[in-house]
Amino acid sequence: MAATSEPRTLEEMHSRNRLAHERTEKAVRVRRLAKAREIARRSQEAWASLIRSDLRLRREMERQARLNEAAAFRHIINRPDGETIAAIITETARHHDVPVVNLMGPGKSHPVIAARWDAIAAVHQALPHLSSLRLGHAFRRDHTTILNVLRRHHLRVAARATTPDSMEKARG
Repeated sequence: MAATSEPRTLEEMHSRNRLAHERTEKAVRVRRLAKAREIARRSQEAWASLIRSDLRLRREMERQARLNEAAAFRHIINRPDGETIAAIITETARHHDVPVVNLMGPGKSHPVIAARWDAIAAVHQALPHLSSLRLGHAFRRDHTTILNVLRRHHLRVAARATTPDSMEKARG
């Protein structure tokens, strides 16, 4: 006995054709849905991978910035008041949104110079006993540059003890 028999009427033939067409459309929809789900899954995996690589890149950039920052302070950190100077410079750089490397470097753009001048003034105010030579060494600048910055900020370098009385007070 045959599984399907020939349609007897035109209406039965149309009905069978309609059913076959509907089954084909349903199969196509199921395949499209499966393909869309696969695309969505791959997309989620790709986004997750991008986020992980972005985090890795961000961590690496932060690590490199810390290394650059440490290199910028290498010449002062082991000296007296070096850690205080480094902390003030770092805070001033963050306040001005300027990298410490640029603040300590040769850059001459307005934001960098403004940050550098504020850092010099802040260090001088926090540690007024430091000479312009010592400040110059800390900022990798000539002492006359430091004097100019302090003059522009209306600050003065502490006078050195030259009289015997003032020298005695400094020792005692």
